[in-house]
Amino acid sequence: MSRWWIAVTLGTSVVIALAIANPVTDASAQDEAVPGGSTAVERGRYLVHDVAMCVQCHSPRNDNGQIIERQILRGGTVPVEGPKWAADWAYLAPDLRALARARADYLTTVLITGMRPDGTQPKSPMPPFRLTGQDAEAIVEYLRSLR
Repeated sequence: MSRWWIAVTLGTSVVIALAIANPVTDASAQDEAVPGGSTAVERGRYLVHDVAMCVQCHSPRNDNGQIIERQILRGGTVPVEGPKWAADWAYLAPDLRALARARADYLTTVLITGMRPDGTQPKSPMPPFRLTGQDAEAIVEYLRSLR
């Protein structure tokens, strides 16, 4: 595993831990926390790209390991290998654009509770997010806005 992927994994873990430890609950504070975050789509983009970093696992990559921009969030091979002891590791990440269009309620449930609607947890390395309803809906709106 390359050092770059180790850094991405550790960085993602720190960001998630900080987001869980310091959730933003005041709507006016949320707008201030996001540059240009005056709409749900802008907030969703910020959360997907800069906070949760969904693009890292849910986007296909070229042979050089770079995200294929025209296919961003269309699903892809998880770029981080699971530890040898992790039996339940996802190697493919789903197409979030399609999921947001076809099963928005499923996606918001996972983002708010960290669990699927049937009560099971998504496989690692998917973090068990505990987002606010407003943030989960902003992510869905952003994903639906992509063409």
